[in-house]
Amino acid sequence: MSQAQDVTEHVNDLKRRYDTLIIIDSLEGVENRTQEEQEAVYEDALSLWVEILDTDKKIRLLSLRSASQSIPEITLEQYGELKDSIMNLFELMRRAQPDQDIGQSLFTSMYEEWIEEKHGLTPVFDFFFRFLDAEQGTEQWQRILPDEHSDRVLENVSEVLGASFFKPDDWLRNIRELTPLLGEKVRENIPDRLKIQLTEVYHGFCLGRYLPTIALCRMVLEYVLVERARKRDWFDPRDDEKKQPYKCLADLIEEMSHYVPSDITRAMKQIKHKGNKAIHPPKAFEEQYEPQVFRGLAKELVGLLRQVCEHLYLDRKV
Repeated sequence: MSQAQDVTEHVNDLKRRYDTLIIIDSLEGVENRTQEEQEAVYEDALSLWVEILDTDKKIRLLSLRSASQSIPEITLEQYGELKDSIMNLFELMRRAQPDQDIGQSLFTSMYEEWIEEKHGLTPVFDFFFRFLDAEQGTEQWQRILPDEHSDRVLENVSEVLGASFFKPDDWLRNIRELTPLLGEKVRENIPDRLKIQLTEVYHGFCLGRYLPTIALCRMVLEYVLVERARKRDWFDPRDDEKKQPYKCLADLIEEMSHYVPSDITRAMKQIKHKGNKAIHPPKAFEEQYEPQVFRGLAKELVGLLRQVCEHLYLDRKV
């Protein structure tokens, strides 16, 4: 089955699901359903919403390929109708779960951006796409690249654009939400090894690698405590009793708590506790084991780690 046929079948399936959801769970009747049924309606509408928006990227990328990969006009019209009707899903979600803070969700921000921009959900992605897709952009490529390479390069670029990890708009949003280390003499006071580690932490969050970022925050905290304990000669971080190179993180935090304010101790404990919760999730947390939960947790831990590092390396009183 070609990609165009796959997209056509997918759009047909989305249309069937949309019609079923709107007919069975009408906007007027959903408020009278049981709480369990309303929760199911909310999840179904949310899932369908995400899939409809995600399909937009696949359709646009296929237009970069050969004519044999073209999508039938009727499929494009059907998908256009789905996008135009997406506000019905939003309203269905709002009525099914009026107490949900949808206004703060990722999907509402995406929806508002889509309404405002009028040209899709991903303005940065669209910039790349329009450059490749526009006649002027294609002519520029042909002038720059030799004939024998231009098609291959365009194919490679379209493959990158179509990759699941290529989400430049998400990267930009993540970058804007991070705060760098603040304080005098950051370059001089931060050890080179820690600079590398913090760079990995920040890059991981920016690129949407939230679970590895959480694990890195915990690892970097351990390094910071060992390094500061030795450098300041506050305590011996080694663990001779258990024949391990260093004490466990809980013991390192307990030792360090005698040398830092209570808010820094709380920050260190939060990094350990929430890091463990994500890396070794208890059964109760498994229901929340999803990317957006990890994103919020990763952002919080990066902020806490920055707070600890600023105090231990940049605070003049330390």
